[in-house]
Amino acid sequence: GRAVVSLRTLLAGAVVRIGEDVAPSSALRPVDLAELSEEQRRRLWDAALAIYFSQLASADGVFIDLRLEGFRLGSDGALFWRAPAPIWPLEATFRARLVILYRAFYSGRDADFRTGLGELGLLPARATPEQTDEIHRAFLDHFGTAGDQRAVRFSLARFNASFERILEAASQAGAKVPGEFAVVGLGLLTLYQTLERLGCDHDVRAIFEA
Repeated sequence: GRAVVSLRTLLAGAVVRIGEDVAPSSALRPVDLAELSEEQRRRLWDAALAIYFSQLASADGVFIDLRLEGFRLGSDGALFWRAPAPIWPLEATFRARLVILYRAFYSGRDADFRTGLGELGLLPARATPEQTDEIHRAFLDHFGTAGDQRAVRFSLARFNASFERILEAASQAGAKVPGEFAVVGLGLLTLYQTLERLGCDHDVRAIFEA
């Protein structure tokens, strides 16, 4: 996906307008969901998910706090986001393989998705076919297998359940889950909190491919 904002600009503490590296020209206020129009909810939904995807392509690292409290509204209705601390670097090989995994999923290349899981060390050779199949299915469920990702509504309860299924399947197969998954998982947890509160159905595939 495209880089929505410069991570280095965000790390410098600048408040950035969604989609632009510009300083705010108006007073900012916290986001009040009751005051948001449907269009603003959708823009904020898209922006939060795009920030998550764009940082995966950056060597700067990832933010683990994507809660709604990080966003602000200008008096003209423009959306702003200040990156919270801290930012966590991801090991380069892990990050590259995770991006490949996402690309395989959103392009519908299931064989490549399974290969990507293996390259991340999640399909150990000593595991039985049934165990590796369960890991494969658990990740597909976590990524979201329903439909074509054109109208997705995020659920924190579903995230928790699918993440627990991944950990259980990996444990049963003797797979060692890379520690970086904990960092990504924390970021996803806060992202899901934001998206669930906004309560919109959106085209996740289009946001990833943009």
